[in-house]
Amino acid sequence: YRFLYSEQFFNNSSGVPDAFILPSSMKHILSQARGALQKRYSDREIRFLVKDLLHHFCGCSDLDFYTGKDINISLEQRQEVNKALRMLSDGMPIQYVLGECEFYARRFLTQAPVLIPRPETEELVDWIVKEYSDNQGNLLDVGTGSGCIAVSLAAETSMKVEAWDILPEALALCRRNADLHQVNVEVKGQDLFKALGSVERRYDVLVSNPPYICQSQASDMQENVLSFQFPAQFQLPAVAADHLVGLMVGIMQGHFPDIVGNADFLPAAFAQGEAIGP
Repeated sequence: YRFLYSEQFFNNSSGVPDAFILPSSMKHILSQARGALQKRYSDREIRFLVKDLLHHFCGCSDLDFYTGKDINISLEQRQEVNKALRMLSDGMPIQYVLGECEFYARRFLTQAPVLIPRPETEELVDWIVKEYSDNQGNLLDVGTGSGCIAVSLAAETSMKVEAWDILPEALALCRRNADLHQVNVEVKGQDLFKALGSVERRYDVLVSNPPYICQSQASDMQENVLSFQFPAQFQLPAVAADHLVGLMVGIMQGHFPDIVGNADFLPAAFAQGEAIGP
């Protein structure tokens, strides 16, 4: 393979050329990615990122990747891979680069500034599915974001699902994900605090995954995830995080007197057996 390097190809700080001709050798593609991403990621992480990029943009299977099979990449695909490597080298999470991620065995569309669904949130969904799979009542997801919780529960249970958020981008994304999976989710632009006293529907389950993390969690997270999703204002001391959960439980208990708060869940979950309402 011949590689044509020229300063005119490099008009960015990522080290990824704008007009670099990607060879079809998996070895050389990995070499290019290592050069662009080694300051941010380990070699193992880079291999996983390249695998995801090639699968998404080029249709490369996991088997082809791990066996190092030569693949044919079109000019358009080469440009997309280059663009993706530049975004990754700038710290953008792979889920935003690809515009999608997997959550609870389903593909969900993602876009900034809506937060990326986190794997641990699947535990919350799984708990609700096991407890309420046969319940045909109403479920409310407060602060739905991408709609990963609401859509998953609409698909996995018999409940009527309603999703609230105040961010227009989140409302649009939740609707797109509901359409993608062909489930019925009633999406509303609603502020929890302004809704108190005016809720007309009775709910059997209330769930919320607030957009914050404890400061103690931040040390275990990658820098790019923190900068793109959880800047300092969304990183709370443990006491403040407990206070927020307690505040949400208090609001729910004050507005829905019969509710049983489960503050052991972070993300926070609120659920109880009998229907509740104003």
